Amino acid sequence: DEWSQVVALQLLERYLRRNFLDPEAKSKQNDNPTTNLSTKPAIINKKKKQHVPVPTSVGFYSDDEEEDTNPSFGAIGGAIESDDSDDLTGLARGGNVASSSTEAHYFMDPDHGLALRCSVPLLKSRNTAVVVAVCSLHLECGDGEHLKACGKALVRVVRSKREIGLCVLCAALALAARKPQTLAPYLSDFFVASNDPSFIQRAKLDVLVALGRSCGSDAAKIALTELQTYVGSGRAQLAADAVAAAVDVVLGDGKDMGETVAEGLLTALSCSARPQLAKEAAAGLRRLAPALDAPGALVLKLAGLLLADRLPVQAHPDAVCLVARYAESSLVKSAVLAKLLVGFAEKPIALKRQLLQLSLRLDDADPKSEALAKYVLELASFDMNVDLRDQARFLKAVPTLPTPSFPAHSNLLHTPSNFGLGSLSSLVDHSVTGYKPIPDWPLTQPDPSRRDALTNPKPAFGGPPIQGEQDVVGVDDDDDDDEDDDD
Repeated sequence: DEWSQVVALQLLERYLRRNFLDPEAKSKQNDNPTTNLSTKPAIINKKKKQHVPVPTSVGFYSDDEEEDTNPSFGAIGGAIESDDSDDLTGLARGGNVASSSTEAHYFMDPDHGLALRCSVPLLKSRNTAVVVAVCSLHLECGDGEHLKACGKALVRVVRSKREIGLCVLCAALALAARKPQTLAPYLSDFFVASNDPSFIQRAKLDVLVALGRSCGSDAAKIALTELQTYVGSGRAQLAADAVAAAVDVVLGDGKDMGETVAEGLLTALSCSARPQLAKEAAAGLRRLAPALDAPGALVLKLAGLLLADRLPVQAHPDAVCLVARYAESSLVKSAVLAKLLVGFAEKPIALKRQLLQLSLRLDDADPKSEALAKYVLELASFDMNVDLRDQARFLKAVPTLPTPSFPAHSNLLHTPSNFGLGSLSSLVDHSVTGYKPIPDWPLTQPDPSRRDALTNPKPAFGGPPIQGEQDVVGVDDDDDDDEDDDD
């Protein structure tokens, strides 16, 4: 049944992790040139090639009696271009010999490959838990050969009930974060539908961002085009999340569309009547500005919107931060600061802090700017907020004002964790009671004799004799009885 299949797949996953080596150790070693190959017995260094003849064998049927004249496959009567005896041993065990003379190659143990191959048909199961368990097995223990089939199976079971769909989307997010190319052909399957609930919309946006960031510029353009339609939708939360997702995609593989997205965010700031969308657009501009070639012109337009009172109050803190950091003219900074100082006591605390930071960026050579900065320090030093008041009094006490720092804006979307695929911990994004992490790969090959079948098993706990031995005793007794009858 399906429950037994899930438990067996989870057992196999931990069994493979404890008894075999990492099949992707070769690619990891190539990425890290300091890795010592001598510590990994399954990685064999390439040596000088030798011409090793293979003895000719005669098949049962007449068609098999003819010799194969193509030596490239190492078939009957041919020859194998091999490195040494270890390569022949690995080929007999089902390994793949690398064709490059400069690379090391890995021979997968036949038991390891058998477990992976036998689980592939379960991807066609109608049970979602079985499909996710197979995907987890190939993601954690496989060599990437069947991951594309796993991605296709995950896309198939996404169209389930919404609760099950959320679990599958979380598994797809983990797969897209580690192996994005497996889900790249199915990018359009993660577009938000009109009848999707809010949590499904958020999960699909996460997968869309993970694929758009890592699958090349073409995938990034498709994702940004789709996200643009969500910004203009009537759902406020979806539009705000789409803005944050678009910025994430641009910061990945969509850097060539950064200017276009920045102009779109500025348009959303000036034209949108929804405060939540305006706040998200301002935060997106703040995150996107360091990646732009010339953010000064964009910030100048933003300062014009501030001076014209065309920005919602929710977008003021991020807008003031951009003006303080990227505006080149001290007159622009002074004008924005003087405009927003009206009603300072009733301003939000986030805006007060940004105005204090802006005052530190004014030109000290200008007497008006210096007087304005001191005025802001006086206002902040008597504020009702304790933290802001202490900060302003400290700045007044030091002889030289320090240069303000602007911390990077955090990602608003969900980031996948390292919990097991399909587990409850991966769904809630923290370790729950009873969760056992997946063991790491061993650094050296464990003793394979531990996996050999016992030749003469002994009964445990004084139980009955082994069935095979009992049959032998029974046969001997019958023969003795026959001899007695003959006498």
